Amino acid sequence: MTGYKKIWIVALVASCASILAGGCATTPNSRFYTISPVAKTAPVAVAKPLAGALVLGIGPVAIPDYLDRPQIVVRSARNELVLNEFSRWAGSLQNDTARVLRENLEAMLAGDGISVTSWRRGIPNAYRVAVDISRFESTDYGVVTLKAQWIIFGGEGSKMLMVRDSSIREEFFGGGIESVVTAMGKALEALGLEIAQGVRDVRSRVTGNGAEKPEQG
Repeated sequence: MTGYKKIWIVALVASCASILAGGCATTPNSRFYTISPVAKTAPVAVAKPLAGALVLGIGPVAIPDYLDRPQIVVRSARNELVLNEFSRWAGSLQNDTARVLRENLEAMLAGDGISVTSWRRGIPNAYRVAVDISRFESTDYGVVTLKAQWIIFGGEGSKMLMVRDSSIREEFFGGGIESVVTAMGKALEALGLEIAQGVRDVRSRVTGNGAEKPEQG
């Protein structure tokens, strides 16, 4: 009997080990993503630089708390937020969003004689763009939605000159999370194009003596 018990116990342990190994083998590996700037593929308007160098500072760029997490978030048709445990951001989505927007604007405004950098106090002759994003996620039916309010400040970043709301939709077809991330990049590109045009419009209102004309409502 003792021999049979040993054989049964060994067989049971082997069976359990096989089940555990099989379970581990079927667990998907996490994949990590980052948004890439896509402005290099967009047409850049080359304009004659106006007199006086201009620096454009970007920041702050805010996103909703529910998006600033490691997992990539998808909104279902039932308005439910689904966290993809095995599809994650390689870093911070908020930092990624600010970086891509800054790099896109740098490319878009290069022909206008405007330097783009992260915002910090004390930059002379600087404008500032602050961006507050209220939605920036994909749906499970193939649409990325980006909604944001952005403000252009003058007076070295303290005088409000323009306020705009942007609502952007980017459709994608298949491809899983890779397509979601690509569409998010395209949405940021579209937002950058709107902001770049706003900066040009604000700059064109600057008078010959350097005074800034607030936007007329």
